[in-house]
Amino acid sequence: MHFSTIKFTFGTVLLIISFVKIARILAIFLSSSRLVFIPSTSVTVKTGMENASQNLINLEKKISIASDDLAETTAKYDNIAKFVNAGIRACRKVNADIPIMIHLDNGGNNELYVRWFTNFIERGEEFEYIGLSYYPFWHGSLDQLEFNMNDIAKRFNKDLIIAEVSMGFTMDSYQEYEKLADSERKGYATKPELVEKIDYPMTIEGQADFTKDFLNRVANVVDDHGKGFFWWEPAWIPVPGSGWATPASLKYMNDPGPCGNEWANQALFDYDGNVLPALDVIKNFKK
Repeated sequence: MHFSTIKFTFGTVLLIISFVKIARILAIFLSSSRLVFIPSTSVTVKTGMENASQNLINLEKKISIASDDLAETTAKYDNIAKFVNAGIRACRKVNADIPIMIHLDNGGNNELYVRWFTNFIERGEEFEYIGLSYYPFWHGSLDQLEFNMNDIAKRFNKDLIIAEVSMGFTMDSYQEYEKLADSERKGYATKPELVEKIDYPMTIEGQADFTKDFLNRVANVVDDHGKGFFWWEPAWIPVPGSGWATPASLKYMNDPGPCGNEWANQALFDYDGNVLPALDVIKNFKK
């Protein structure tokens, strides 16, 4: 078993590494008030990838519910299920053969995943993959991630994909690369007080060691349920104009922008675009 493909698409590079052959994700975003359904044909045209195929559909519902009121909690899950089920049915209508992944954040939070998927499965349409986001500076230790993966794989008998993961290689500033004033930047997401909690140091070697440890844990999920991962965002290096949002989207959100890049120190390339050892770890990894 090995990581099969490295795909570069959409201009701003998306690196896809997986145990299963995944060429592209069509994301269906759901909110508490509306369903945004984007047919695959329009996505293909807009991206200029007329010959691309959707091999996985990601239903992304980054929402958790916390309430001591059982009736209130039940009503909220009933409502969530309506929207997610609508998304699943819409996806099946486009192509019933494309597998569907439901993706939550907080990959180290076992209580969240057990509660959320127990409630959804009681109310929901069928789906194929559970997706997890895991950022070590936000979502707990690798031990917590591993426990959660093994528990939900056994509990729900579902294949798992780490839909988002990254680890930093430095805490050095990249402001000079972005050429933005302090007032225009967001700075990196990996705040020092968060980094202190990570099992590995945010160095070039630490990133490579974390990656090897992470890959082994995903590859060894019980009953071979660990099917792959997506590194976010491997080539988002800090060049002028490489912000997280377009001018049009900033205007829509009433954000003064330009904000810059929060993620450059977690890429698989250094600030000058040179390949880091963690990428070699990924390319050469075998179970």
